[in-house]
Amino acid sequence: MDREGRVRRAARKKLIYGTNSHECICETLRFVYDLIHDSKDEELKEAITEKLVDAFIMAKKMQCRLLYYKTTYKDETGGFISKRILESVKRRNMRAAR
Repeated sequence: MDREGRVRRAARKKLIYGTNSHECICETLRFVYDLIHDSKDEELKEAITEKLVDAFIMAKKMQCRLLYYKTTYKDETGGFISKRILESVKRRNMRAAR
């Protein structure tokens, strides 16, 4: 498997099974996946999941770039305040059971 395939497979796994205790773009993408997880339309579910994987990979790259700016230039623009999401353990267990 090529590098891109490995990256996509890892991102898909993190999207479907991962959990974050704070509001962030990755957790928001996971919430969207949670909504479609039980969809009966497998074709639509797979198409949406692939787009979510694309967005997840982009979000991780943006997160790395923003951290670089913050560290290198002491850049605080964009806000780094995140709010805590309740019941992260419950969500983690639900996603792990998939």
